[in-house]
Amino acid sequence: MPADFLYRLCRRYVNYVNGQNNSDIRTNGELRWLREALPHCTTVFDVGANIGDWASLALQINPIMNIHCFEPSLNTFERLRKSLTAHSAHVTLNPFGLSATHEMKMLHLFGDCAGTNSLYPREGLNIHQSRSETVHLETLDQYCQDQGLGRIDLLKIDVEGHELSVLQGAALMLEQGCIERIQFEYGGTFIDARILLKDIFGLLTPLGYRLYKIYPSRLAYAERYEQRFENFQYQNWVALRPQPV
Repeated sequence: MPADFLYRLCRRYVNYVNGQNNSDIRTNGELRWLREALPHCTTVFDVGANIGDWASLALQINPIMNIHCFEPSLNTFERLRKSLTAHSAHVTLNPFGLSATHEMKMLHLFGDCAGTNSLYPREGLNIHQSRSETVHLETLDQYCQDQGLGRIDLLKIDVEGHELSVLQGAALMLEQGCIERIQFEYGGTFIDARILLKDIFGLLTPLGYRLYKIYPSRLAYAERYEQRFENFQYQNWVALRPQPV
């Protein structure tokens, strides 16, 4: 057996065991968890909706929930709008992103509708920026106030390193216990944004949230932050409010 093949095989197994570097929602444990959580949801936020793949899958699981999609890139938003036309009765499409403040920022584009498009330059990777565009960002708190929304059952955040800023813009809803579940990505994008998983723990755990890492077959509860978590390998995490006794 060639050494390079054996190395790749072993590395793939290690990644599987560690619940990291697998972006396939059907095998990395994310879909399994969504099938458990979404039937109990009425209002869902898809922050960083891209072209709507996640939203479409979520609506297959729970066709009667209401989902609010946020996508600031002009071309990507048009693809999103077309892909979710059949679900228009249950979808609110927003051509802007969410952040800690109301602002305009530069979005770095690495391809047409690419999932790697980010508010931060991507350094140290074998990808090249093709162009950029200025995008509009709002806060989750202001959006909920404008829309008259008092509760979010699931807040999904996939914004290439801007996850902490989205949560900071949801300070009031978080403090009031109005967001039941949060799912967010962690990985190398945190390097570009110069934030840590520790910052997410520091924001959410004082508010009573319990953080779990998604594995293919389970959620693993992280009782407290540990530096060993900080490996910048792609993975998904969930934050849950404790259920009342």
